[in-house]
Amino acid sequence: MLTDPYYVRHADVQDATREVSRRYYDFAVRYGDLLFDPTAVDATRTHIAPETQEVTVAAPVPVGTDCVAGALWARVIRGAHGLLVSLVDLSSQSDVLWKTPKRPPRPLADVRLRIQQTAPTSIRFASPESSPSLQRLEPEPNGRHDVVTLPPFSTWGLVWVSDEEVV
Repeated sequence: MLTDPYYVRHADVQDATREVSRRYYDFAVRYGDLLFDPTAVDATRTHIAPETQEVTVAAPVPVGTDCVAGALWARVIRGAHGLLVSLVDLSSQSDVLWKTPKRPPRPLADVRLRIQQTAPTSIRFASPESSPSLQRLEPEPNGRHDVVTLPPFSTWGLVWVSDEEVV
């Protein structure tokens, strides 16, 4: 893994770092079809914009659509398999530089997504830290929207909204 900006530095990786890295890489491979869909387009600005409110994220920490310290970073991708919402918790971090030490993550609870209904949908959640398998979430109808409360997650929560039934 990259530890220096330009040159390889050969060093032993601590067991805890190796385990966390493995969980994240396994997660990325498991959901590669969703995360690396070549037809996907970034819909963050059009779907989370206050004017459209197709997707609304409410959390006990600030929420933003840019990668900034002190906030929950929300991204929306529309691809062949539906809508993918990535939530990265940077709320306890003082910067987002890759080469600086980070504070240990804390579980983030009470995050709610409000998603505009377009068809019957399946809403599922996964996180590399706590629940790598997709969990079905039962939405609460609220007008033209479905509302789901996410299970607690520490750093990255992934929500997949699909009009296909997932087995």
